[in-house]
Amino acid sequence: MQMDYRVIVIAFNRPIHTQRVIESLQKEGVKSFTVFIDGTMDEDVQKKQAEIIQYLSTIDWADFEIVHRKVDLGLAKSIVLSVSDTLRTYDSVVVLEDDCIVRPGFVKYFETALNEYERDQSVGAICGYSYPIIQMDPDKPDYFLASRFTPWGWATWKNRWQNYTISLTSLRDQAKSKQINISDFGEDLMLYLEDSTYLSHKQEIWSLNWILTLIINRQLVLYPKISLIDNIGFDGTGVHSEATKVFDNNSLGVHETDIKKLTSAEYDDATNLIIKKFLESNSKKTMVFKNEKSDGENS
Repeated sequence: MQMDYRVIVIAFNRPIHTQRVIESLQKEGVKSFTVFIDGTMDEDVQKKQAEIIQYLSTIDWADFEIVHRKVDLGLAKSIVLSVSDTLRTYDSVVVLEDDCIVRPGFVKYFETALNEYERDQSVGAICGYSYPIIQMDPDKPDYFLASRFTPWGWATWKNRWQNYTISLTSLRDQAKSKQINISDFGEDLMLYLEDSTYLSHKQEIWSLNWILTLIINRQLVLYPKISLIDNIGFDGTGVHSEATKVFDNNSLGVHETDIKKLTSAEYDDATNLIIKKFLESNSKKTMVFKNEKSDGENS
């Protein structure tokens, strides 16, 4: 039985980015999706949102819904609420922010993974982006399991998302009570858990909570070795990211015929150590905060 899922796009004030993401969905044959847009009192942002809605009004190739909220929830609350609202109706959700362009094979990968891992509670999420430091080994599967989640094109199921915890303090305490050393998963994670700006929710970072929720529940994340997402948000337009090329992944996406049985994916210590070291050096570039309003956490 095919898993019942919904593709959602989180947009705010980047009409060009949003259009590129939607156009990539069209190329992948996505015929149904929801666009969530927070409200705003900022006149400049209102004009940009009008551009987004005008573009969406020209789409005649898909059955889509626009959820335009009256208030600006902030990025973290907006994403958490959008995912939660979607999962009240659907069994699973595929989440794209307005800077995540999908590559060929995206749809087949997520559909296959959502179905094959539906009953495997050891896997908590599916990621579409893969880091440029990951090397393809012809003797190993083209997909792997990791302990760190990445929010650039991802999916999960209703029964996993119900574990999402808003309070970082609670997650820190849970890890301690379960004798889980968060530093084992990255020294950078411990730095965030020792920083009052994160613990007090002054930073609009939702994905840190999801990373820790998955770790505490001992759930892994499925990745493709060849990235199925181009993140175009590191151009200086995102509130929560520096302008950088360190996350650029120039490898070509995979064709649908290359999406083979995903349950052959393995947890590889060497690959996970590479990711851990890479994020210890670079995750801070995705968790900064600038004053101007924009979407695109890139965290």
